[in-house]
Order: sequence, then C-alpha cells, then structure tokens
Amino acid sequence: VQGCQVADTSTEKMASNQDQPITTKKDLVSQTDPFLQFKESIKVARREAPDPDTEFSANIMVLATCTKDGCPSARQVVLKDFDDRGPTFASNRNSRKGRELLENPKAAIAINWGWINKGVRIEGDVKQLSLEESKECFNKSNSYESKFVIAVSPQSEVIENRRVLEEKIRKLKEDYPEGSSKVLPYPEDQVTYLLVPRSFEFWTAHTDYFTDRFLYTKNESGSWKLERLAP
Repeated sequence: VQGCQVADTSTEKMASNQDQPITTKKDLVSQTDPFLQFKESIKVARREAPDPDTEFSANIMVLATCTKDGCPSARQVVLKDFDDRGPTFASNRNSRKGRELLENPKAAIAINWGWINKGVRIEGDVKQLSLEESKECFNKSNSYESKFVIAVSPQSEVIENRRVLEEKIRKLKEDYPEGSSKVLPYPEDQVTYLLVPRSFEFWTAHTDYFTDRFLYTKNESGSWKLERLAP
C-alpha cells in the first residue's frame, strides 16, 4: 500500500541479543507458584541489565485499565514492589487511571525485559492499600525531587505550561529544603494500589518468532494451573 511502511520481520532484525534457549516447564522455577517465578524472572532481568538505566527499566510496566463502559487506556508506570500479595504501583486517585480503577477495579500489566528477550503479563483485581502503606511507599520509593513533582501535579489535568508547576515546586522546596528535618507532607490524593493476580503469563521470545509462553491461572481452590500457550 502506497505510503504504508511494512515492518521488517526478518530474524536478523528481531532482536539484538543472543537468542534464548528453548524454555520448557521443567525450566521454570516453580510449576505451581507464579510468584516465585516472577521474583526469579525480575532478578535475572536486573542482573543482566547492561547499565544502571536498564536495570531501572526492569521496573517499568504498562498498566491497562478500563472504564465501566469498556473503554480501555494504557500507560507506563513504575513497579513499586512485589510481594506475596502481588505487584504494587502508585497514582493520583484523581488521574484517569485512578478514576477508572474506582469504577472498574480490574487491570492488566505487561513488562518487557527486551535485553533478555523475556517478559510477563499479569491480570487481576485492584485494591487500594492502607494509608499507612501508601505513605511508606511514597517516602521510601521516591527521590527528594520526585516527591515534589507528585505533591504539586494535578495528574492528567490540562495545565497552561511547565513553568506553572516549576514555580510551585520552587516555593515548596523553600519550606522543605533537602537535608532538613522538616518532612514534606504526604499528598492526600496519592494512592498505592495492589494488583491481586488472577493470571500470570511468562514468555521467552526467539528469533524465529516461536515464542515460549506459559500461563498460570488461579483456580477457585487457590492453587495455580500451568499451561503452555501457542505463540
């Protein structure tokens, strides 16, 4: 079609990294516990990262939410933590994703560790963590600079220009200078969310596009069913 650029799907263009070995069920850390598999997968991704910036990229995930009417939206967010309950992320409750999660508390996340040709998808229900846990997440996982951006930003709203927020940050920093004993108050609209997984899919890409995909699905009993999916 004239004016339409067709993607190059040759194996030489597929990935810049060495192809990964074929993955079987026996290669998984656990065939019954996807939480253990995730913890091992992200550990490998961080270890194999070629530089500090890439190591941080191991925590970047695409979060998809949906309105009650079925209109989807997606954006990149930072994985704040992952424990035996699931992954957590933070947001302003008044942002688009915050509003969508309020009316339809379900979400999906996708993480692509491209430098090792692996990734994961997780789907589940979303819950707000307690105020205490949200405060702890805010204080521990954000730098001095990022805390001020979170504090002044009306996330997802239209603003006149960047300088409007920069001026608010400058004035706020005068009251809470770096190294001071004064602590920046917790932004009331900031929330930490927990995604309670119903399914995990782990994949390994190959240069022939024969992707190894393994799906863990939670049963009513609470146990996990493991299946291989076609690429």
